[in-house]
Amino acid sequence: MQADEFMTGVLRTASGNWGEIAARTTPEGMLELLHSTLGIVSEIAELQDAADETNVIEELGDIMWFAALGYHSRGVMFELPTAGNIERMSKIISGDRWLSYMLDVMLVSAAELCSMVKARMFYGKTLDNSKALKHLGVIVGAVCAQCRYLGIEVGTVLELNQKKLRARFPEKFTETCALVSDLDAEPAVLENGNG
Repeated sequence: MQADEFMTGVLRTASGNWGEIAARTTPEGMLELLHSTLGIVSEIAELQDAADETNVIEELGDIMWFAALGYHSRGVMFELPTAGNIERMSKIISGDRWLSYMLDVMLVSAAELCSMVKARMFYGKTLDNSKALKHLGVIVGAVCAQCRYLGIEVGTVLELNQKKLRARFPEKFTETCALVSDLDAEPAVLENGNG
């Protein structure tokens, strides 16, 4: 089969009822969950490429921000896992592969969330809230376990995330501020812990 024949087949079988798809994005916080899921995936990729501890802290905070948004989309209050749950997750694997394993854990749960959102939006499948919350919980737990492993307080990661976002969005979110970030001010907030 040639590429053009394959493309014809792709377009023939792609979900294309945009009216129904658009209707499925408005109820149930679906756009908020989509934003959360896409954000988590992109921040996990950025975490994997983090150059130093400051960048790791930034990416962990961003993952938590998007996870909290995901909880909100499901009508559930964002909470941190208990110390016991973090301890159990921290003991799953040790040694050099530990951080890589936690990235894998987060990525699998993020991929599952993507699959659930895709199935809801494009195929009309009912979203299983408990399963979505389970995957969000795994991601939050993995972030907390990484913080513990690195000797970073989770509360500090959350606080620095909010300080960075206050530097970016002094009043509230605007698309202009999102697109024109002060890339010099944000690292200073993270490195100095003030802002």
